[in-house]
Amino acid sequence: MKDNTYECFAGFGSHLINDLLATVPLHPATPAYDVCANSQTFIRFKETMCTYMDQWMSTNFLNRICTRSNDLNPFAFADTTDALYTSSFIFVFRKAVAKVPTPLYNNMTAQGLFDPRHTIGVFRHFSYLIRLKVLISVMPTGEPYTLPHDDFLRGPESSSARVPVWNVTHGSVSMYTLIRSKPSPSAGWVDFDEVSFLLLYCKL
Repeated sequence: MKDNTYECFAGFGSHLINDLLATVPLHPATPAYDVCANSQTFIRFKETMCTYMDQWMSTNFLNRICTRSNDLNPFAFADTTDALYTSSFIFVFRKAVAKVPTPLYNNMTAQGLFDPRHTIGVFRHFSYLIRLKVLISVMPTGEPYTLPHDDFLRGPESSSARVPVWNVTHGSVSMYTLIRSKPSPSAGWVDFDEVSFLLLYCKL
């Protein structure tokens, strides 16, 4: 995906591409024209990209990662910095499980993105009561999507959720995603039969 021959994401490395798409969230197999054809999706993608890239100039990142090495050897590997960067600033890339913020988790749950039976592109919404007895009502734009009994939105008392990361392969391209729902070939996506999912983490 980071190769210019794919004519997308020029200048972005594998880590940034995978983590950005997981943050939007977008399935890695989403064609660029599908994003651009929908103004709401494009705006969400653009705004998320700007917010995501802003973190590299944040005080938190600069203070924790861009610090001076305490080793007299200027070529010594910064083990502590590497550990901090991997744990705090890599979301899904080459990870087995991701710590997903509650707003993103609820958004993905509502869209059925964790449901392997759901096909992306078939717009499904729902209305139901969550644990805190707050009514969530969304005007349906297509076939209603009903959450499975073992799925629910997380309340404000929980800041995040642990979600398994899946390695998606298509030919020589390897991608990492939280999304388990199926791409829709009819919408111009990669044929789902040609895309394989490999669970990297099987015990939450």
